[in-house]
Amino acid sequence: MLSKDKVVPDRATGIVYWMSRDQRVQDNWALLYAQGLALKAKLPLHVCFCLVPKFLDATIRHYDFLLRG
Repeated sequence: MLSKDKVVPDRATGIVYWMSRDQRVQDNWALLYAQGLALKAKLPLHVCFCLVPKFLDATIRHYDFLLRG
């Protein structure tokens, strides 16, 4: 979490889940936590994924899997 706060501020307009290594919906506890925050605060949940050029020494095969699944 980017904030140590346990509650979502009133001025918040959404919850962002920054996806990087764990690109899955099932058994993704961080994503479930973000979803819970969004539901509790009645805010939209936005999932952001940024493909970086040097991702943990990934090969072309890894990048293909990241993009195609």
